[in-house]
Amino acid sequence: MRHVFPWFWDRLKAIDDPREDPLYSVAQVQCLAVLMFACRIPSRRRLDLVTDDAQFRDNWCTFSRAKSETVICSRQMINVLARLDRDEIGDMRPDLLKTPIRQKQASDLYLLGHVMMGSDGTGIFSSPEPHCPQCLTQEHQDGSKTYLHNVLEIKALGWTQIRR
Repeated sequence: MRHVFPWFWDRLKAIDDPREDPLYSVAQVQCLAVLMFACRIPSRRRLDLVTDDAQFRDNWCTFSRAKSETVICSRQMINVLARLDRDEIGDMRPDLLKTPIRQKQASDLYLLGHVMMGSDGTGIFSSPEPHCPQCLTQEHQDGSKTYLHNVLEIKALGWTQIRR
């Protein structure tokens, strides 16, 4: 991370924090979310179990470049992430792909001179009650409604991912 994305932590620290006097910084919260996916922790419940481990806490502190005696719980993590500006976070995504390409560290992403991409749409929230004004609605035959949020995820694919 430090070699390929030296700007990563500065960009995380620059994200506006809407909270007053937070115990954990925005960078710490986002680094925990990154670790959750990087370590393939399948659920927030499992994340809470893992964060009790001192070794995990030390690794999280090293990765987030912040000292802490405790790790934020998954519920707090989700609440903080929900309050952050999505566009501000999303602005980092193109740089996360451009940087390794520019540094010629992503040669296995190319096929006939083009970066291979895969996409998938999935639901990330579903409830019988609305979550926010931007919720999509799905009306059922019985007249009930489901409120949901969907996401289209696009990933660069390398040869090691295709050969599996």
